Amino acid sequence: MAIEDSGKRKRNLNFIIDSVAFVILMVMTSTGVLMRYFLPPGRCDKRHTMLGLQRHEWGDLHFWLALVFFSLMAVHIYLHWKWIVGVVTGKPKEGSGMRAAMGLFGLVMVVALSAAPFFFPVKVAEAPGYSASELASVPVTASMTLAEAAKASGVPLDDLMTELDIPETVQPERKLGDACAEYGFSMDEVREVVLQYKGVKPAGLKGSYCGN
Repeated sequence: MAIEDSGKRKRNLNFIIDSVAFVILMVMTSTGVLMRYFLPPGRCDKRHTMLGLQRHEWGDLHFWLALVFFSLMAVHIYLHWKWIVGVVTGKPKEGSGMRAAMGLFGLVMVVALSAAPFFFPVKVAEAPGYSASELASVPVTASMTLAEAAKASGVPLDDLMTELDIPETVQPERKLGDACAEYGFSMDEVREVVLQYKGVKPAGLKGSYCGN
């Protein structure tokens, strides 16, 4: 009786884990399609929201859902480990060693492919159209307050905050670097706003422009 109860509990647990994982996978698919086709990348995405969330915020949701899904899959594999080992190795007979080796090789390859992105260097490209020297010519730094950045750049504070999608309730004494971190824009994007306000067109610009 105890064995039956244990088996029933395990089946119920498997059902719950698989059901929750399936729902999370569907939501991850939806957020991925949403970010790929409905919310454009780049600085202009700050003017586009869905359900009150910008593209970066949907990306944060997508990331955390992926972590939860990964955790559920780890638990799923743990609960089915004996079955997995049995399928890979099979009954002891001629050729079972090769079968186990192939299974182990497959596992190593999956782990290696999953970890591969973390071993490649991140390359930072210049903002489209504007050269590094043009961006560097804008006299704003992250240590400045919003008011100081507006004064140094010659862009009215209200216009600067509007272009960077900073809420009106934010105080002018707020550090520009803190605002960058909270509202999801970079210092180069600030410099792009200044250059565009001054009418400096990026070299070789074609079509509409959204800074990265």
